[in-house]
Amino acid sequence: MAEAKWKETAFTYQMDDAKVQSLMESFDPEMRFRALKGLAARIILIMCLILSLFHIYTAGFGVLQEWKHRCFHFTFVLSLVLLVFPTRKVKVTKLTTTWIYEILFSLMSGTIFALTFQNILKLSAPVAGMIFAAGFFVAFAMKTRDIMSPKVVPRLDLASSVIGLAVFFYAVFNVARYWGDYRGESGTGFAVWTFVMLAVIGAPLAYMFYDSLRILGGKKKFVFNPQKIPYFEMTLAAIGFALSSYLIMDFDQFIYRAGFPNLRDYVLGSFALVLVLEATRRSLGVPLAILGFLALSICYLGPYLANVPVLSFFSHRGYSASRIIDQMYLGTEGIYGVPLGVVATFVFHFVLFGIFTMKTGLGKFFIDMAIALAGWSAGGPAKVSVVSSALLGTISGSSVANTVTDGVFTIPMMRRLGF
Repeated sequence: MAEAKWKETAFTYQMDDAKVQSLMESFDPEMRFRALKGLAARIILIMCLILSLFHIYTAGFGVLQEWKHRCFHFTFVLSLVLLVFPTRKVKVTKLTTTWIYEILFSLMSGTIFALTFQNILKLSAPVAGMIFAAGFFVAFAMKTRDIMSPKVVPRLDLASSVIGLAVFFYAVFNVARYWGDYRGESGTGFAVWTFVMLAVIGAPLAYMFYDSLRILGGKKKFVFNPQKIPYFEMTLAAIGFALSSYLIMDFDQFIYRAGFPNLRDYVLGSFALVLVLEATRRSLGVPLAILGFLALSICYLGPYLANVPVLSFFSHRGYSASRIIDQMYLGTEGIYGVPLGVVATFVFHFVLFGIFTMKTGLGKFFIDMAIALAGWSAGGPAKVSVVSSALLGTISGSSVANTVTDGVFTIPMMRRLGF
C-alpha cells in the first residue's frame, strides 16, 4: 500500500518554477538574483542571448584569437554579474557587524583607487587623499543604501552622483584636450567606441543626479526597491563592459605597445581590479574576494613584511601599482588567464547545455526514468533518489539545484516509508 502511494505521489507531484527558485536561493547564494522586470529584464535577456549565440557559433566554427575570445566572454559576464546580483544578497541580522564590514569594504576600495592613481598619475599625497576619500564615500554609500533611512538615501545618491559626474567630466575634458595623444594610431572604430562608452557611462550618473534632486525637492517620492538596479550600478556595469571591449576595439595597437602600456591602459586596469573583486564578492561571496585582495596586497606590501613576525615568510622586493595592473589586466596571466580561457572555451557550453536540457523537461525525464528503473523494487524511494540524483547531476552541476529538483518528492517519500 505504501509503495503504491509513493509511486502515485511521484508521478503527480509538481512544483512551479517560482518555488524551485525560492528554495535554491535559500540554500545557494550564487542563485540569489534580482527579479528584474520591464526594460532591465529585456536588456539582460538580449545580453544573455548574444553571449550564448557567440559561444554556440565559436563551438561550431572555431574560437577567436585567444585574447579576443576571453575578452568577449568577460565583457558580457562582468556586466551581467554587476547588473543581476544585488549589492547585498542576505538580509541584515547583525547591524553592528554589518557596519564594521561596510567600513572595511569601503576602506579597501578607497585604498586601491588612491594607491593605483597616485602611482600611475604621479599624484601628490593630498590629491591621493582626496581620491581615497571619494572612493571610500562612494563605496560606503553604495553598500549601505539598503540599511540607511529613506530620508538619508537620496542625499547619499546626490553626493555620489556629484562625485561621479565630477570624475566623468574631468575624464571627458582630458580626452577632448589630449584627443590626438589619446587616440594615437587607433582607428575610427576605437573613436566611435570611446564616444559610445562615455555616453553609456555618463547617462546613469546624470539621471541619478536629476532623480535625487526631484526627490529632495518633493516632486517625487522615494521608494526603496531591492529588486531595482540603482543608477550607480548601471554605471559600474557600463565600465565593466568597457574594460574588456576596450582590448578588443584597440587590439592591434594594444599588441604593438605590449610591454609599454599607455596611461589609458593603466586607468582602465585600476578599475578592472576593483570591479573584478566586487563582482567576485557578489557572485561567489566575501571569502574569495578577500583572498584576491590579500594576494594583491602582498604583491604591493612585500618589502614592508620583512620585519613582521610570521608574515616575513611572504616578504619580497615588492611591485608597484602599475606593475601589478600590467600583470593582472594587460596580459594573459592575470584576469584573462587560463581559468577564464577554460570557462570561455569549454565550461560555458556545458552549463548552457545543462540549463537548456533542464528547461526543456529533460530533468523530469530523468526522474521518470529512475522511477521506471528502480521504483518497482523493495526500497524503491531510496533507489529512485540515488538514480535520479546521479542523472540530474550530469546536467545541473549544482548540489542545491539537484536536491531541490528531485529531493522535493524523493525525500518526503523516503520519510513516509520510515527511512
